[in-house]
This record gives sequence, C-alpha cells and structure tokens, in this order.
Amino acid sequence: MQSTPGMAFCLSAEFAQEVLDAGLTWIGPDPSVIEALGDKVEARHIAMRVGAPLVAGSDGPVSTVAEVLAFAQQHGLPVAIKAAYGGGARGLKVAWTMEEQFRIAEGLPLCVTHAPVPRGHSIEFRINAEDPGHDSLPPPGVITTFETSFGLGVRLESGVVAGSTIPAVYDSLMAKLIISGATREQVLARARRALQEFCISGLPTILLFHRAVLETDDFIGKCGLKVHMRWVETDFIAMPTPRVRPDPTETSVIRTSVEIDGKLVSVGNLSQLLSGLGSIGVGPAATAEREPEPSRSGSDNIFAPVCGTLRACTVTNAYVSKVDFLAVMEAMKMETQIAAPKAGIVRLAAKEGECLQAGDTLFIFQDSVLLEKY
Repeated sequence: MQSTPGMAFCLSAEFAQEVLDAGLTWIGPDPSVIEALGDKVEARHIAMRVGAPLVAGSDGPVSTVAEVLAFAQQHGLPVAIKAAYGGGARGLKVAWTMEEQFRIAEGLPLCVTHAPVPRGHSIEFRINAEDPGHDSLPPPGVITTFETSFGLGVRLESGVVAGSTIPAVYDSLMAKLIISGATREQVLARARRALQEFCISGLPTILLFHRAVLETDDFIGKCGLKVHMRWVETDFIAMPTPRVRPDPTETSVIRTSVEIDGKLVSVGNLSQLLSGLGSIGVGPAATAEREPEPSRSGSDNIFAPVCGTLRACTVTNAYVSKVDFLAVMEAMKMETQIAAPKAGIVRLAAKEGECLQAGDTLFIFQDSVLLEKY
C-alpha cells in the first residue's frame, strides 16, 4: 500500500518515518527533508546555500526588541515576525508601527487611551443554497443563472458562477454580499436594491429570505431593533413559500470488482461520475453491472427530502408506528430526520451511507395484506 501526506497537518517527519517503518510506500518528501524545512530558520539557511532569491530577513532567530528595531531601521516597515516552527500563517504577526507591538511584547500598557470612534455601518448577507420555505434545507444542484449587483457601498465575495455545481457534501455558502454606508438607513436602502438585482436560478437560495427580512419593522428598527436569537422561529411571519423541487436525476450505481492489497473488493460509483470517462473501460475480470433504482410509483413510499447521504437507519424490514424515527439524511453539514408518516411495514429501499438525490426512494411500505400478520 501507499500513503500520501494530503493535508498539511499530516506532513510531519515523524509520521513519514512511521509509514516507512511499517513497510509502506511514502509518497512525499523524505523525513529528513521535512525535518529540515519544518524549521523556518534552517529552511532559510538551506535556500541561501543554494542561491535561492530571498527577501531581506534576520540571519537567525531574534531574541530582543532591539534586534527587531535595528532590522526595521535598516530595511523599513512593515516587518513580519514569524515563529520558527509556525505553519499556515500561524504565529505570523505584521508590525506596521513598531512601537505598539513591542509595548505588548514587553508587557507594557498600550498608548491608546480611548476606544476608536465608530465609523459607518455594514451588513453582511450570506448567500446560501438553502430553501428558506423548506426549513432552510440545502438543495444541491447546478447554478444556471448568477447575476450579481454592484454599486457604491456594495461588495461581493463569491466562489461560484453560472454553471457551477453545488454538491451535497460541502457547505452551502455560495457568496457573501457586504453592504456599507454612512448610516444604517443608507445601508438598508442599498441592501434592498442589491438584493433585488441579485439573481440566482437553478436551485433555491436564501435571497428571498433576506429580501423579506429587510421589510420587517423588527429588523428596520424604527422603534428599536427587536431581532433576537429565536426571532426567525418565533416572530418572523414572512417566510417565503417552499420552492418547487426539480425532478430527481437518474442515479443508478455502476458496480465493479477491483483488487486492493490482494483482495477482491466490490465498489460502486454513481453513473454520472463515470459518464465522462468515455474510452476508459474495465478489464475482462472486472465485469460491471448496473443496479436499478427502486420504483417510485408507490405513493405511500418515503422519499429523500434533500440530496445527501443516508445515515443512522433504524429499520430494514419491520413494522413501525406513525412518527417513528427511521433514518437521517445528511447534507452540507445539516441533518434531516426521516420519520414514518403512518403505521405499517416498511422496507429499506436504499443503502446506509449511499449518496442520494432529492426524491429518491428511501423506504417502501409493504402491501396492506402483510400488515395483518402484525
């Protein structure tokens, strides 16, 4: 077997050596290299020996304020002060006016005698792929339209565009809309315009919720801001109606057998994932078979309310009472409990741990004749 460092926190000399000592193949830098480069001072010395271009820096660790001041006087500000064994920007401080940083380092009080005067107002709107009329459940899918709003005091931070896919296994956040202005009233006016001009289609979003909130007296605050931690659940009455869910897509599973560490293992992948592989085939020993989806014709069946992973199944084929807990659908860090809508005998139609689309069959109610046995 092989092991690769993956995330940075796994990249340690000790871990790499343990992998090698266990007789496995380590894909990554040699443990001695990891050990040397883990010390930023030693890494700088190595770079200097091979003639790598470097920014100005101290010859070694600094231990006094005077050394840093002397460096700043020679090279100018700002200066970055970094822990020798820091990583991922941990332990990094940038000093723009040296004096205050050094006063803190020496345990002296700050020169600031009063709190800064507030300047302006800002509100951040998190644009999530969630259906506010359906308990804010995340509906993964493809963004068909993503038209943003711009203007004075409007800032957008986004990682998606039209055509982007919002999967079921990550956070539902698509963008952040930050509105700034001189006063709260100005910010609210700018926010109303920006949210009205913001258009996302292809899947439900939280935009309708934001627009509705901006029209409530509690949030506008003419008689004082009355929003609290349970405000949405207890006092907010303008919740948008649930969006119509798109028809579930075909999610048949392609199963095949592969050899892993000398053992034949059955694996499965969604057909959509494999549809683009084209000419890539399987060998004669790895015959693939298509696993059909359970029938959706029965109106009494229980369907997946969201795209996600089926977890914590309590029933495979048994009698249940109304509102009995059956399973959990996990999507985008959120869990949706599945309960029996009525009493009867239900059979599990999916597999625990399977990734499902909204509308896929989870449980099937058996014929009423079978119910007489119970």
